[in-house]
Amino acid sequence: MDLRPRRPALDPGLLRRRLAHLPPPPRRRDARHRPRRFWTRWAKAWQIRWRAGGQHLEVLAQNRDLTIHALERFAYTPHKNALKLMARTSSDVNERFGETWVYVDATDGALLGHYLPTGEAVGNTVTTWLTSLHIAAVGGVGYRVIATVLGLAVILLSITGVLIWWRKRGHRIY
Repeated sequence: MDLRPRRPALDPGLLRRRLAHLPPPPRRRDARHRPRRFWTRWAKAWQIRWRAGGQHLEVLAQNRDLTIHALERFAYTPHKNALKLMARTSSDVNERFGETWVYVDATDGALLGHYLPTGEAVGNTVTTWLTSLHIAAVGGVGYRVIATVLGLAVILLSITGVLIWWRKRGHRIY
């Protein structure tokens, strides 16, 4: 007679019933599990959208009398299903990167809109100038040196002001 404890028989549906309320596990999204044709199609689709964005940008440049200096980057906004082509044009104030944007539908490449940093809306022009001055993206190295010296002067004045106040505070009689 065998005295070892017996394991109960495994019910194949038990595990399925216990896990039925849980969502399925997430699918892996890394490159190893995608077929090669996916990447080929993806690259071709992005190339078509890049061309469409470039064409829309060229039309915008002709209509607004702009010069396109460089196509810089392409960004995808999933919740809007839109692609944003960013370029440096003659309407940009910033010397580091372009702020002229063309929005293109990610499905068919249709134009959704555009953004010009200067020349179209006064608010955009003022915001662009203030932002570019704040991050020292205009005026070259000379402006950056002046902005750095003035920033250090503000810090130095603040520190010396606190030190003078601290010394005067110690000599007061209450």
